[in-house]
Order: sequence, then C-alpha cells, then structure tokens
Amino acid sequence: LNNVKWTAYMSGAPRVAEMIMALGFLLETSLGKNQGEVTIDYEISHVRSYMLLQSMHYGEDVSCDISAENETRTLPFERLTLQTLVGNAIKHGYQKGSHLHIDIRIALEGERLCIAVSDNGQGMSPERLEEVRQELRESESQKRSSHIGLRNLCQRLAYRYKGRAVLTVESEQDEGTQVVLTVPLECLQSGRKD
Repeated sequence: LNNVKWTAYMSGAPRVAEMIMALGFLLETSLGKNQGEVTIDYEISHVRSYMLLQSMHYGEDVSCDISAENETRTLPFERLTLQTLVGNAIKHGYQKGSHLHIDIRIALEGERLCIAVSDNGQGMSPERLEEVRQELRESESQKRSSHIGLRNLCQRLAYRYKGRAVLTVESEQDEGTQVVLTVPLECLQSGRKD
C-alpha cells in the first residue's frame, strides 16, 4: 500500500494517497496489529480514517464531529468500538438524499467513561426501538438480527469488562438515534481479569 500511496502522490492525486493511508491504518487494526485494547486516542484516529473512506461512498452526505476530554484520550479501551457505533449510525441512520451528521462525545462522568454517539438520521419507531433493545439484551442468542455489529460489540464489552459496561439506545422516528456506552474507570484500569 505504501508504494501505491507514493504513486498517487507523484501522480498528483493527494486525496487518493490519503485514502490509501486510511485504508492501511484500518487494515492494521482489523488484521490484529493491536489486539484487544488500544487507547481512546487510537480509536478516534481509527474512526477518522474510517470516515475518510466512507466519504468515497457518501461524499458530503455523511459527516462526523468528535469531541473527547483530554483525560479520556490515554485510557485503554476495546478496539473497534467507535467504528462499530459509527458504522451502525451510517447503516441505520442514512437516507439517500439527506445529510447524516454523527456526533461523538467522549467524557468522564464521575467514575465512568461515557461515550455518546448521536445522529440526526431516520431514527426508529417505538416498536422497532424496543425490538433493538431486546436483541441487545439477548446478545448471547443466535437469533438473526439486523444489528449484528452492536450485538457483537455488546458481547465483546461484556467479556472484557465482566458485564459492567452499559450500552443504551434512544431513538425517535425521523429525529435520530443516540447510543451511549458507559464503563466504570476501574474496569479500564484493570482490564480483563482472567
């Protein structure tokens, strides 16, 4: 990929070179260069690369803002968490012909890390919201789900943080969706106990 990146630069295609660098970063993470936990800062960089690649498909129809308190940036965290939440927002929130904006806020609230991913997408009806919540409560089941990414994330977080991570989903039809993940700081500092 590095050769392709430099070829793109030398051919006067810096945007293509940036996308190749983003793809390389995503592949490193996906293929296991950083197994298990990374830092919040790494997760943010990963999502920025992911969004750069998404811009190839959606152009300016999808945007993302990220705000993280400085105290959170060096905390260890489960890899691919933010990408899963952002990918879910795009998959279920985007409607062709409209602009989807995703807002990520990462902060400390008392003794917990709080990650909120909100979008202004199509949202869900109360009935569909309850179905999604039920699917997440039953994340261990093999039942088919349209939220495979969220279900898998819930399973990984439950394992890593011994069931103490809490993921909530709020949504209103035509108003958007918010997914909030909270994890006790003591879980982040001690990691998984085997």
